[in-house]
Amino acid sequence: MKFDETAVKMLNAFIDNEHLTSTELTKLVFDINNRTILQKKNNLIISRLKTWVKKGLIVNGTIENRIAHYKLNEDNLKMGTLLLRIDDDFDELGEYLVIDIKGQPRILAPLDLFEE
Repeated sequence: MKFDETAVKMLNAFIDNEHLTSTELTKLVFDINNRTILQKKNNLIISRLKTWVKKGLIVNGTIENRIAHYKLNEDNLKMGTLLLRIDDDFDELGEYLVIDIKGQPRILAPLDLFEE
């Protein structure tokens, strides 16, 4: 699963908002006012959303007037303090978000990555 700067911004938008349409998400991620560029970027976001739905990171929550509203699949996300254990020593690494999707490598990201 591609997890670059755009993906971090998308995930951050989902953390801050319960339900989002692809257009709402595009506006939050790219901060665009030009309609033509917005449509191009929206296609990129829709492609990512389809992949994320297939992988189980988000769900297509509700459909209102034929418009899909997406939300995080909280079953595959965990937030909390990450501990590193070496033998009998524990080291606290800080607050982390863990994306844990069956059959995929686990993704760990520090929560401060999502702060603005």
